[in-house]
This record gives sequence, structure tokens and C-alpha cells, in this order.
Amino acid sequence: NRFNPMTANQKNMGRLPILSRVDLEKLEKKVYIEPISSDLPTHTHRSDGNTGMPFKFIYSEREIIICHTVLMFRHPLFEKISFEKLLSRKPFVVLGKIGFRYVFEVDFFNKVFPTVQVSDFDNSLLRAEIYKSINEAAPAILMGFGSLLVALARYVLIDKVSLSLLAIRTTGAPISSSDKEMIALAFRVPIIDTLSGDGTGWLGFECPANPNRYHVNSEHVILEVVDKAGQILPTDENGELVVTSLDFTLTPIIRFAYAYNDIGRLLSEACSCGRTLPLLELSEQRDSDIVLPSGGRVGVILLRNLLMDWWMKNRKAKQIQVVQKTLDSI
Repeated sequence: NRFNPMTANQKNMGRLPILSRVDLEKLEKKVYIEPISSDLPTHTHRSDGNTGMPFKFIYSEREIIICHTVLMFRHPLFEKISFEKLLSRKPFVVLGKIGFRYVFEVDFFNKVFPTVQVSDFDNSLLRAEIYKSINEAAPAILMGFGSLLVALARYVLIDKVSLSLLAIRTTGAPISSSDKEMIALAFRVPIIDTLSGDGTGWLGFECPANPNRYHVNSEHVILEVVDKAGQILPTDENGELVVTSLDFTLTPIIRFAYAYNDIGRLLSEACSCGRTLPLLELSEQRDSDIVLPSGGRVGVILLRNLLMDWWMKNRKAKQIQVVQKTLDSI
């Protein structure tokens, strides 16, 4: 494709093919770079599968700490907060198996509930333990998958508890407007809604001044919008999101279609908040919920965690696929 790595820039990257998870799977071990001494220790993370085929990513823990620590706190909420005071304790209480948990848990996480499922919140003793952990980390940052946060929010309203929170921080796919309303009603603190993808890290954060629009972490990723033929679209036109990560070297992510259904556009207009980071507007997002007969919804990532736990114990399947054909059958 006449692509010269020595003169690579964002304009000529369009000559490179767009990679999917299927492509990565075909490449097998060829996709990984052998670590050198400065890359050690390494960390392996398996994607959650809610954006398509699960895949293994290998990271240098050094790169994660250098590149991701700052992004954990990149949000207007933290601009007027003393980090010395904030990090004098472990401020995070975490629901679910989030990526990079094993790197940040010792320094930042007061308590992690890695196996919690939506149905577990029926247990009043578990809820009491979560409430206690939040108040022990006061003011805490409650972080987790959207479906878990929404489920807990419903019980917070029922239990009428008072929690000492600084913010709610989502992880994984962005949450819906209705979910945000439920979380805001129950917890009454700012919501830090992030956009992330497996292998790509945190792509951006929702602008508080512009709901449903995300500031792109452009020092860490190159975000392109392409049409069905893979051609780069101009600003303000909708297309599939393709990401190149500038942070990680052991599993290079170059022009990766990280999600099959994330459609959006990069906006040409300046954001009213005054930030100069690129502004992304999502028009369609990956559907990561399972609809229950009751009409309730459960994040597919929770089902994935149960299946992966089974697989780690049995190792009897190469791939697992879950298809919901009707409201009461998967």
C-alpha cells in the first residue's frame, strides 16, 4: 500500500488496512511484540466480548501506569481537587471485573467486588458491605459497569441510604441517558462517563457541558471515522470508529475497528466548555444488554464473566457465543 513507517502520519495512515478482531485472531501470536527488560512485568487482559470476539491483549505494566494513571483522573471534576488529599486514601470502590484492575488495585482501590452480578444486589448484607466500603473511602469514587451501577442505584433509593460519594465513574461502553438519570437520582453526584475499548484504553470522556459528546484523548489515541469501504470521512460525517493506540507497544493497535456497532462523527465545531480536545458525537452504540422476560436488562458483560469463570476452570471450549433469539431464551 506504499506505506512507509518512517514517514507515517495521520494523513497517510489511510493506506493501511483496518483490522478487526477476526484479523487479530488469524494473526495469532504474530500480533504480539516480544517484551524487553524495561517492559517487565507484563499484564494480560482478555477482552469482555461485548464488542465482538474476545481477544487476549498483553501490556507492559509500566506503560499502563504511565499512560493510564493520568486518564483515570482526566475530567473537569478533578481540576479543582487536591490530588495530594484525594490520593491520601484509596478513593475507588469498584463493581465488577474492570480492565487493569490488577495494576491499580493496590494503590487506588479501597474495595473491589469482582464477581458481583445484578441479582446479587437482592442480598441486603452485600448491599450493606458496599455501602460501608463507600463510606470508608469517603468521599468515594464508585466505579463499575453501567448495568451494575443502575441496579445498585435502584436499591439505594429503596434503602434510603446516605453515601459519601465524590463521583460515579463508568467503565466500558457509555451508558444510556435513562441510565444516567437513574444513577444521578440515586447518588446525587457527578457522573464521569467514559468511552473505552479493549486494547485501545480510554478513548475519551463525556463533556459535562455537552451531554452525549465526548472529548477524545488525542495525545493517547488516533480516532478515525470511516465509511463501509474503509475510507476516511471528513469531519461532521457519521461512520464507523477506528482507533490507533499511541500508548501500548506489546499488542500494537493500529487502525483497529474495536467495536462492530459504534457509529459516530468527529465534530468541526469548538466545544462550549473551552477545551480544545477533539469532540466526538456517538449516534449508534454497541448493544451490550440482554433483555429479561420482566423487561429488565442485564449487561452481557456480566454473563460473559460467568462463562469465562467456567471456562477457566474447565478449558473445554475454544469460543463461546451467546445468542438471544426471544425474550425468554438464550
